[in-house]
Amino acid sequence: MIILILFLGFQEIGNIDVGVSLGAESRVICGDFDRDGYVEISFYTYDANAHEEKLYFFEYKDSLLLDTVIIDTLLDAGLWYIGDLDLDGLYDLVIGVGNIDFTGFSIFESPDSFSLPLNEVWRDTIYGGPVVPISVFDVDKDSLPEIFQTQGSIVDEFWVYESTGNNDYSIVFKTPLQTWDGITSSFAFGDFDSDGKVEFVYGADECM
Repeated sequence: MIILILFLGFQEIGNIDVGVSLGAESRVICGDFDRDGYVEISFYTYDANAHEEKLYFFEYKDSLLLDTVIIDTLLDAGLWYIGDLDLDGLYDLVIGVGNIDFTGFSIFESPDSFSLPLNEVWRDTIYGGPVVPISVFDVDKDSLPEIFQTQGSIVDEFWVYESTGNNDYSIVFKTPLQTWDGITSSFAFGDFDSDGKVEFVYGADECM
């Protein structure tokens, strides 16, 4: 980053002094999720000492504005995707979940076209296990994005979910991991061999 700043002319124009802490994983996602013409910067934070988690939406208008949402029922989760998963015109939010009562992922959706996606509409109840990182991509090109959920070293599989109806999702594919240990990276997607099909790659922590 220092090289980019020095030689390409990038400069820091702002700073947000909150973020993921104490080992929690997440992504920073940007977009106009409430369709008000202003782009939001969204991310998740978790304070393990206080058992407090927050989902932040920063929006810049005349000044930097802060919206804070506390999700009390989820622990050690993470924000992974915001988009329209079921093609109903409303934004969906994928957040991972990991606590002693439930481990999977949940999907939140906007109640209308002018609100943030903060209403839980679906929760994975099929299997519990490590589920981060989570990746989303339309691999089969049917306009419905697939959700890639890693199951880590417990069952050594990754599972692929897809919308099967409004606010309804099912497993459409699963396969054993080609590794001794769980996936430790997000997935990368692309037509790497130019055959018209989408491939995906992932990183893993090999151990014996």
